[in-house]
Amino acid sequence: MVANRNIQLDRIRLRTPVIFLVLASQQEELIAKLDREVNEQTCHFAAQIDRLDAVPGVDRRVAEVVLAEVGADMKPFPTHNNPTSWAGMCPGNEESAGKRRRRRITPAIPG
Repeated sequence: MVANRNIQLDRIRLRTPVIFLVLASQQEELIAKLDREVNEQTCHFAAQIDRLDAVPGVDRRVAEVVLAEVGADMKPFPTHNNPTSWAGMCPGNEESAGKRRRRRITPAIPG
């Protein structure tokens, strides 16, 4: 009975890497499908994405996310400082009764 159990465990041990390879392959296919869908949805904004992508530290994916969150139309923001404040990326300066309090940037919202 113990020998039979060891044979079963050996079969499981042999199959486990194969199962993980299959799962990894499925995940890669899903990621590729999602990438194609994102590209289809953002093809109309190629110029804006390329412009954001030229900013140091901003790659294509970040440019797509910024465009999705903020939008392509910047008219609601009167100055260039407004989108950074809206996104919580600039530290606050609060003053009350002559006392200044420096605030950190807004923490990321878990998704």
